[in-house]
Amino acid sequence: KILLPSSSSTSISTTILLEVVGEDVLRLALKFYPEQSQIFDEDRKLPLHLALQNGNPDHIQILLNSYPLAASIMDGSGRYPFVIAAMSQCQDVKTLFYLLQFCPEITR
Repeated sequence: KILLPSSSSTSISTTILLEVVGEDVLRLALKFYPEQSQIFDEDRKLPLHLALQNGNPDHIQILLNSYPLAASIMDGSGRYPFVIAAMSQCQDVKTLFYLLQFCPEITR
């Protein structure tokens, strides 16, 4: 899920929820709204946290490239993205190693 500003001219802060289905849609959304990869939801989860829970490696890579710092930000439950990925049955080892490239200090 990613939050995008609505087209309403009355309130730029009004948002709509977009369920991202494909990588092309996510790339396009982040091209026009790159700040959206940095916005927390009501559970203090970034789009990266949600992508890790859903297990889409392509979305994870796109989101990390958009906002590399997200790899070192805990969600509302106090879990780092690496921990979310390790706990998810959807993740493969390549995803874990990819996350470590962005946040190697998690292993200390």
